Amino acid sequence: MLTTEQQALCHHLIDISSSEIIEILKAFIGDKTVSDAINGDYDKKSGKRQFNDFMEAANRTSSIAELELYIAYKGTKKGSAKTWANLAMPAINQIKPGGTLQKVTNQIVDYAKRHHKQDLLISDVHIEVVRRFAGYLMWQAHIMIGQPGIPKKKEQQNMHRRARNVP
Repeated sequence: MLTTEQQALCHHLIDISSSEIIEILKAFIGDKTVSDAINGDYDKKSGKRQFNDFMEAANRTSSIAELELYIAYKGTKKGSAKTWANLAMPAINQIKPGGTLQKVTNQIVDYAKRHHKQDLLISDVHIEVVRRFAGYLMWQAHIMIGQPGIPKKKEQQNMHRRARNVP
């Protein structure tokens, strides 16, 4: 667990690293499976709820292993929204130790040690980086889901039906 001073340093360094986290997010949402989860097989309310749940789970969790387990559970839960099924494995690959976000975590820990003489635990910093990523993902999902001009699956089906009925 981080001390108050370490936590302040950690958050400051994550703020400085936010552009790297956002670049990782852009690559993540560029994945077809993830973009399908964001604007694919569900209505606006359902999709937003799943991304809010993901962010809240990241904020509540005490470890990455716990968050991975939660995401895997939601991805395989019978009757779960397709959002979770499409999002589960790509999300786990981002957040797990050794995943894409690990590079940012390692940079923060190394920088704190070299420039601030603080030994931050990788696991403590990593969960904070993942929490920031989850927040950015939730924001991005809300933007994409609410974006005008991108018909949702149900709207696309209705447009297709109307087009077939036009003489």
